[in-house]
Amino acid sequence: MPVPFDFLQSREFFVADDCSNPSLMPKLRSIPKSLEGRRALLEQRLKVKMLKEGVHAALRQDMSYFTKALGSKGEAEYLPAVELHMFPLDPMNATAEWQALLVPTVPEVFGQKLHLCHKSESQEVRCIAELPFPPLPRHLQAWMGAFDPLKRLRSMPIWTIRLAEGSLLLGLALLLAAGVYLMRIWCGQPPEKHTFNIPELPTKFFLARHTELHPDAGGKEASICILDSGREVVVEKIAPATRYIPIISLVQEWEELFRRAIRGPSNAFWGRIKEPAGWILLHEDNGETRVLVNPSVEACLKAHPDLVPPLVDLIKKNLVLFGAYVSAQWVALARLTAVYQPESFACLVCGMCVVHLVVLLQQTFSLQRGLEHEERLQQKQLLRLSPQHLLSGVFGAVLTLMTALLVSGVSAAWSETSRLSGIILNGICLALHGKHLHDAIASHKKWREPQVQSKEYLALTMFPLQATEDAPPELTRERAQNWLVAKAVKATFSWLAASVLAVILLDAVQLRGQLLKYDVSRGYLTSPGCREAFHNTLLLDTNADSLTLNAEVFDAQSGLMLKVEHPLLNSSEEIGFNSSGEHQISLPSGPLYGRIVLRALGSYKNTNYTIHVIRVASAVTVSMNSSFNGSKYPKLANTRFLEKRRLQYLLQHPTWYVPDLDMVSNSTIEVVLDSVVLAPLVPAALGPNEKNASMPMVSSSQCSDICGAARAGFGNDCIYEEAVDLPEPLCVGQNTAQDLNLEKSDLSVAGKGSALLDWLRDVNVSGKMVTLDNFEKEGGSTHLPFKALAGGLYDSFLLSTPLASLAGGVQLDIAVTQDPTNAEDLTIPLVIVPHPPPIQLDLNGSKIGYFLLPEMMRETPRTEYAICGNVDAVQNLSAKVDDPRFTVLQNESHEAVQCTGHGFDSRTEFRVVRAEPCDWCEHYTPWDAAGYDLVLRRSILLCLETAVNLENAQALESILKPTIHAGDAHNKCLDKAGLLGDAIRKTKDAQMVQVMLKMGADASALSRGQTPLQIAAARGNLDAMKKLFNTTASKEGSLGAAASQCQVEAMDLIISQGTSDAQKCEDSPTYEAFMKQPWFSCRERPNLLKTVFDLLQQGTTYKMDPDCKGEMLNRAIHHRDADVARLLLQEGADANRDCSGTPLEQLMAERKSGESPISIADFKKIAQLLMDYKLDIDDLRELVIEAAYECDLDLVKALLQLSAGSSVDINEDAINAANGQCSEEAKSFVKVLSEAGKSKQ
Repeated sequence: MPVPFDFLQSREFFVADDCSNPSLMPKLRSIPKSLEGRRALLEQRLKVKMLKEGVHAALRQDMSYFTKALGSKGEAEYLPAVELHMFPLDPMNATAEWQALLVPTVPEVFGQKLHLCHKSESQEVRCIAELPFPPLPRHLQAWMGAFDPLKRLRSMPIWTIRLAEGSLLLGLALLLAAGVYLMRIWCGQPPEKHTFNIPELPTKFFLARHTELHPDAGGKEASICILDSGREVVVEKIAPATRYIPIISLVQEWEELFRRAIRGPSNAFWGRIKEPAGWILLHEDNGETRVLVNPSVEACLKAHPDLVPPLVDLIKKNLVLFGAYVSAQWVALARLTAVYQPESFACLVCGMCVVHLVVLLQQTFSLQRGLEHEERLQQKQLLRLSPQHLLSGVFGAVLTLMTALLVSGVSAAWSETSRLSGIILNGICLALHGKHLHDAIASHKKWREPQVQSKEYLALTMFPLQATEDAPPELTRERAQNWLVAKAVKATFSWLAASVLAVILLDAVQLRGQLLKYDVSRGYLTSPGCREAFHNTLLLDTNADSLTLNAEVFDAQSGLMLKVEHPLLNSSEEIGFNSSGEHQISLPSGPLYGRIVLRALGSYKNTNYTIHVIRVASAVTVSMNSSFNGSKYPKLANTRFLEKRRLQYLLQHPTWYVPDLDMVSNSTIEVVLDSVVLAPLVPAALGPNEKNASMPMVSSSQCSDICGAARAGFGNDCIYEEAVDLPEPLCVGQNTAQDLNLEKSDLSVAGKGSALLDWLRDVNVSGKMVTLDNFEKEGGSTHLPFKALAGGLYDSFLLSTPLASLAGGVQLDIAVTQDPTNAEDLTIPLVIVPHPPPIQLDLNGSKIGYFLLPEMMRETPRTEYAICGNVDAVQNLSAKVDDPRFTVLQNESHEAVQCTGHGFDSRTEFRVVRAEPCDWCEHYTPWDAAGYDLVLRRSILLCLETAVNLENAQALESILKPTIHAGDAHNKCLDKAGLLGDAIRKTKDAQMVQVMLKMGADASALSRGQTPLQIAAARGNLDAMKKLFNTTASKEGSLGAAASQCQVEAMDLIISQGTSDAQKCEDSPTYEAFMKQPWFSCRERPNLLKTVFDLLQQGTTYKMDPDCKGEMLNRAIHHRDADVARLLLQEGADANRDCSGTPLEQLMAERKSGESPISIADFKKIAQLLMDYKLDIDDLRELVIEAAYECDLDLVKALLQLSAGSSVDINEDAINAANGQCSEEAKSFVKVLSEAGKSKQ
């Protein structure tokens, strides 16, 4: 039975024939890393294209193509011998069963029964599963050792494979025939030798062609001169000698050199002539006739060049025809596979091959007839040649079929220029083959046009030729050799044509949709994203919700489609991939499996590339390690406080309640990130056991079913857990940490040189980082980085810092992704509280009529609460804390008499202590300095004050009900504390005022020295004022209070209730506003001052006398308020009247004020105002002298500017005062005063 395993464990597996002693040594497939290398590798599979480009390069004599083809492929990466991928059967079902897929990539594993093996840390090897791989398909290429199992030939119809292999066998047979023909040339009968009879010497010869004259026989020495053809020479001596071939003639003499290598040099005879003196070549076996005895010879005839073309012309013509054939086949493959069905496409390319072979066969037959014709010419006969129409009939039938195919594809190719041009190019190729066929057949008509064989001029004798229809029974050796050479050439080109057909059919498989390369911007691909990676696994951070997929398509591809499948996606429709080659994919974050399917659209067949997205989470654990102050607690000098929390618990409980630690010494905060690969997801119903302990579990119920209950101060049993929001909620949890020991052999499932472990724990390039952020530090925020340490599958981040530095807005910023980004970071508040956990009160009773003020809230713990309302309904009072490691002690006591005069106030103090004893458990600092953590008070007055502060009218009424006692004129609790005025100050809502008045509050009770009506008037609270007017509330001072705050509407409301009958200035509302209330707040609205002043006059029967106005003018100057001073002067205040000092004296007193003297600008403004209202200018003399006496140069200058134009002589006394008091600044005073005196003169 197979052993269950998680994804990381699968990376430790390897395949072998014997787990204990593996002998399998596969050769791993290498994939170029560069895109150019992968493109070149794929193009090498397209044999027809390579052949076409090679032929064209040969015709152009371009060697760069071949140099590039043989060049280096660059850096490469290796595919594992067997890939292993894990995925659920249904990607849209989060609880579906998972399966493992093994994909072999090397041919050595086919046909073998292998084992999936695992080596543990103790070097113990065990078998995980048996892997019986099927054998390779039986194909010709497999027999030749050139079969690529990744070509996916099984996806191609078998008839296409057989047709391709048949064409390849035909080509091999033709190649073998060509070899046989060439062997017959050199291994047949011995060559015919032309005999040379030595005549009596001296004798005369006539040169049949030009010849070179050498000083020696053999021609080793350089020639003397060249003798032209037809010349008569007298030979005196004849001697045999081998002809010397100079280096510069090696290319022209290749045939003779080859003959010498096989059979030795040809016999040659040289003759010495007298005039000019030297040696000439008379005869050489296998050579041309050089000398003649008779000057007039019979003409030697040969066939017309169209019938028997020269060998070089024959090869060139066949190269051109073959190049056109290969180009047509490649164009059909590259452009027309999308136009025709596979059967029609096979007919098209096979028909083109048949046409090409028919033309070659016709040319071969025509050449044979031409050689027979030339043989009869040597016998002084003309062989009558008649055209043969059998092959032309075959050509016509095939041409008709192909024309119909091409025409049928025009409609499908009409919208695509490239496809239409492909049909046209194939038609042109057919026309070119038809032209060559016609030329071969038409050459038979040249039998009547024999050619003279002589290359140079001679006196020739012509003879009549007799026509015949009988072919010669055999050819001479020379013509037979030419015939065999021609047949070898034709057979070679026929072999190439058949081979092209074979590979064109196999190349059609390569034109299926294929990707050269694909990669992602996030995560880690376990296998290189190449053409062969039909399945791949992407490890992606659980926080990632998007990624960019880059895909490079092959040239022959017609499109690319994309589909994303995930349980959280409602649909998984297929969409088109961006033409730019980059596509942004949105993928729901979280722990669930996802799938990305790329469908590469090909001309022949589409290909699916499946990327299995498996999520990688980081199990976060935060710990704190601190010490105690040894001088304060000597017994704890060597004791450490250590507390560790898992992420989910820390998110729910960010506050660390610690004892009285040493806040100055360094404490260590450690954050551990443990990588967890969430695959496969095992149903929680199976339950955790030894076999699946390291596997993540999924449950359709609460996380507690997987992780258990949380332990206080630590967390639950899961190192990682996350709830998934589905129609049926799920929870994914991981109980134990995972481990990874990569297998690094060539048999490893992870692949040779896998970087998975480095990617998981990298802290240098990846975005993993932890910082401590403090946003409340003076001078700006600070960010303290943690020191990173990597080990195994976890990364540890350490920071040593005093706990005192963690006070305030401190938080942990944790980036857990393995990718080089920190876009998805985790922020966790880090709250260090040197107190026990806060107390939660539980009031056991009828729960009717009593409540706590303020309401108890966890977010804002307090140390004091008041229990209010029907306190007698409370039967039992208990307190608790959320942390079961602590317990609560309580103590009750009585306080003062209640405000009603009945009963006593009481208090209950609570203290939180550790439930279990330890060395430092008793050293938690209480929340209150008095030694308790929370106090609960039973006090009516405290309840009332709290309700007013909270603006809780409902609670206020509930508290006041028990305070009403028969016989009381007013409510003592409200009046004694002045709560009615406090309520008016607190809010403009008159509901609390209504409640208090209803419950017997005295409407005139003072609150901080003010009546409720004064407080309401100063705030413009008209609703409260109206309610107070309905009672016996005192109106004294209310108009002045409203005037001081410029509350015009409140003043109108007060005046409407009646005017004041004051008889003296001190009793008037105006005096109240000026002398007793805060100064006017109308400076920003000076236009209201006149209205306020008029309303003050209307509110009383008293009319202000000059002394009253003067006193108020001095008060305005005291407040440096020029607007109020101007208003008083306009209303008749005397600028020179002495009311406890003149206005000018008051102004000078404000300048001499030590704490905040009036500014020169305000001084000048008010002084100018007084001068505008008839200030006695003579008073300035004393003021200037006083200013000089005070050494106030700025004031002197200001007063001189104000007195400019007057005739008062003040300079001399002022100069004397300055000289007497201002020793350092006397010169400046003298200068200023002197200049002022001169200006008056």
